[in-house]
This record gives sequence, C-alpha cells and structure tokens, in this order.
Amino acid sequence: MFPTVQLAAVGVRQDQRVTSTVLQSLSAPDHSAMVLSSPYFNITDDYRDLLLSPHAHAHCTVVTASPRANGFFGSSGASGYIPAAYVLMEQRFLDAVSKAHKESHVVVSEYTRSGWSFHAKGLWWKPPNESTDGAPVAATIIGSSNLGA
Repeated sequence: MFPTVQLAAVGVRQDQRVTSTVLQSLSAPDHSAMVLSSPYFNITDDYRDLLLSPHAHAHCTVVTASPRANGFFGSSGASGYIPAAYVLMEQRFLDAVSKAHKESHVVVSEYTRSGWSFHAKGLWWKPPNESTDGAPVAATIIGSSNLGA
C-alpha cells in the first residue's frame, strides 16, 4: 500500500500515472474484472481510451451516482443542473462504449437508494480467472479521485 498525490497545477501527476498503469494492464488477454466507482463520472479522455482500447479484455463495471443520488440533486440555482450534466457525460461515455463495440466488456450502473447520496470513489481489480464472488481483490485504488478532468 502506498499513497499517491495529484497536484496537476504544480506538475505532480502521480495518481494519474498509477491509475493509467492499472488501466493499461487491462490490455492483457486475460479475464480479469474491474470495478470503477465515481460519484461524478466525467472520465478523462485518456482513461476512456484505455478502457475502450481494442486490446482491453477485462470486464469493467462502472458505478456512479444516479441523478437522485447525486449530492447536488434538488439544489437551487445553477448547481441544480449538475446531475443532468453528469447524465449527459455518462451518455457520451456509453455512446463511446457502443462505438468501440465494448458493450460486453464495459457496463455502467447507477447507484440509487431513497434518501441516500453516493460518494464512493475507487478502483478494484480482480486477477484473471478468479470468480467475481469471494475472490481476493488484487489491487485497489481509493481516494479523492473522480477519475475526471
């Protein structure tokens, strides 16, 4: 376990490099599984391209907040439009998944529970040929990253 730092304004991009390395590992022709979780899913172009690469074979489930589980849901003023903006970004990502013919490898799920908001952020990777039920997680990235720009 080691902490990573992201301070792009001063040129420190350690978190970005570590996340990119994990996503690049998906290019191996294995059957690993990964879960990406971000409440505000505005994935960077670089991360999107790694997930949708023709060489990426891992199954990836993206979990994000439904509009009702977004912390800005029901806010007054301009912030009240933020959940709809994330829905638009999610739709654009799903369009890219379809265009890349990765529908069987990349699935997006929205968390929703009445009265709850969703703020889970992280990446969990399971090694190839391990069942998704009860298999040990081989790598975990947790922290403040929204995987976004």
